[in-house]
Amino acid sequence: MFNKVFYVPLITAFKKDGSVDYAGIKKAVRHLKARGAEGIYAMGSSSECFLLTTEERKKGLEAVMDARVGREVIAHVGYPGVYVAANWAKHAKKTGVHAVAAVPPFYHKFSFEEIKAYYRAIADASDLPVMVYSVSATTGVSLSVNQFAEIFEDKRFSALKYSDKDYFVMERIKAASGVQVFSGADECFVSAIAAGADGAIGTSMNFMLDKFDAVKKNYDNGKTKEAFEGQKKMNTLVMAWIQRSSLSNIKYLMTLQGLDIETVSRSPFTQIDGQTKITLKRLYEENK
Repeated sequence: MFNKVFYVPLITAFKKDGSVDYAGIKKAVRHLKARGAEGIYAMGSSSECFLLTTEERKKGLEAVMDARVGREVIAHVGYPGVYVAANWAKHAKKTGVHAVAAVPPFYHKFSFEEIKAYYRAIADASDLPVMVYSVSATTGVSLSVNQFAEIFEDKRFSALKYSDKDYFVMERIKAASGVQVFSGADECFVSAIAAGADGAIGTSMNFMLDKFDAVKKNYDNGKTKEAFEGQKKMNTLVMAWIQRSSLSNIKYLMTLQGLDIETVSRSPFTQIDGQTKITLKRLYEENK
């Protein structure tokens, strides 16, 4: 059972030389706690997980757990190779996380039976609740409603992070399986909850968790017009960082809120430039 509505997908702090700043990761966790985060999603896409070594992913998760104090943590352990993913899942269990999550194995065209075996291996290795992560635009893996329902017959798989945007399919998956669903497409959050999503795990929560919370509360209270207006305001900032396509932009927006880290992402990401900082700061101020 996943007990929070929102899990903030934490960034990874880097030093100017590109090495991981573990103290900066702890600062980011404390920053999010101070801004109301009750759940953390660690070592996922927002953490630049596939640009990190195994040692960095493990030490990064340990830094999160050192700083999280009372916050529920989901550790993303996805990787194309099952032995690596299972190894990370075992490590995540040792750190004390609440649950693990994983993208399906990608790059090779794995069969559905191979994908199921991969998820079973992660569940066996962690002995924790497992969140399945669907992001077909990135992984190239697209499962049917019936295939999701078959995976979720094993009750160790009790939630879905759904970063796709077909909300008819999302609703059908939930209807067929009864699992909790968390939206991963920030720009469509209100559409996802209208289709039955229970919560969200979105990168832009790192700098506007309060806006997600306001949209959810307005929608739940029948204030749909206000909820959609809130989504429009969020989307101005979402598009601003998506169009510039670098997680250094997210880190910069967090520094505008007082987080003291370098606004650096790992290569091959480009780094934020001066003009982008000016644009992002203006849009941030206009959409507080």
